[in-house]
Amino acid sequence: MSLALIGNGASYEFRWRTWALLRDVLVTHLDETSLPGFCLLGDAMVDGTLRIEAAVLAADLARIRAWLVGRPIEDLVLGPRTSAMLHLVTRPPARRALTQTEIENIRPITGSEDLAEYFATMLDSMDRVCAHPNEDGTVEVVDG
Repeated sequence: MSLALIGNGASYEFRWRTWALLRDVLVTHLDETSLPGFCLLGDAMVDGTLRIEAAVLAADLARIRAWLVGRPIEDLVLGPRTSAMLHLVTRPPARRALTQTEIENIRPITGSEDLAEYFATMLDSMDRVCAHPNEDGTVEVVDG
């Protein structure tokens, strides 16, 4: 499964698991309501399509990027919602740290020194789409 972020002449398709992994790290340490645009992206998996204010999402991305700097790869966690989706269970286990093997199986670290580098491609691509919003100032999120 994937999600696509679509603006005016710019788009980015990404694996929902990468987004969910980042969301799990963030909601473990931060208040989910402090990142309303970013955390809303997953609603497209239920609703199919939604629109988000590009400026709100871009502000969230800036906060996320700054917060991730210096955070070790070992801070990656698997949250209950992501676990339920991955393992198709109704009673997911509690939030837990990922093992090194799990981290490598999701996406190789390839020299990433912190979580900011680990998620850089996704954050850079989302920033690029937010910089090119639709005429109404939104970007569209589509369940791919």
